[in-house]
Amino acid sequence: MAVAPLDTFERLKLKETLIRLRIPGRAYEHLVVVSTVHTDRAIPLVVMDCPEGLTEVLATMNDLQLDFEFTGEDEMGYRFSASDARLQDNTFAIALPAELERVQRRSDFRLTAPLGAVFYFTLGDQRKRIKMLDLSASGVSGILISIQNGTPLPPPLEIGQTIFNLKLELPEKRATRPILIRECTILRVENLPQRGRYRLAVAFSSVDQDHLDELKKYLYDQQRHMLKIRQQRQ
Repeated sequence: MAVAPLDTFERLKLKETLIRLRIPGRAYEHLVVVSTVHTDRAIPLVVMDCPEGLTEVLATMNDLQLDFEFTGEDEMGYRFSASDARLQDNTFAIALPAELERVQRRSDFRLTAPLGAVFYFTLGDQRKRIKMLDLSASGVSGILISIQNGTPLPPPLEIGQTIFNLKLELPEKRATRPILIRECTILRVENLPQRGRYRLAVAFSSVDQDHLDELKKYLYDQQRHMLKIRQQRQ
């Protein structure tokens, strides 16, 4: 699907959007960000910060191909490729791609939940508190314990069931209030080896914009933090 690439890359720069860089046939994958978009000799260029090891990898390649993928403002995944790169100091530049390919699936960054993260909702007259496993801007998964007086019970939820007012409690989030998800759909109810324990996958279907913005900011901050740690370890 063609898009307006110049405008897109200007927004990627403004938002400091993380872009996943892969090199086919090589065990090389890094996150990069757009630093500038400019024209050199009438050629529009996208300039990105040069990740560790890229210069050495490119020096050993005859046929260059760089594959990129990112999540746009519409929460859809986009990808593009480059067959040439100009290295200079701590940056590399590629020609502005003529078009971007939209990935026909959601491509949200999915965060492994921090220790102590939970989500909860009320079902009938019972408040269900679920240990969170992972989280994205479009859904969450976790472990539900369904045991009464030591006896395992069937899960109280079914695939396709709608639940309301689910709350995300994230211990590393600065705001004291939980993030409210007004409406969700149960996508998966999976038996775990331990009796009375089930893995739930939940898709968000209705979220107030302020809570969605808060969730995206949390995920973005965590993603940046993970990238920083990864770069320090290399």
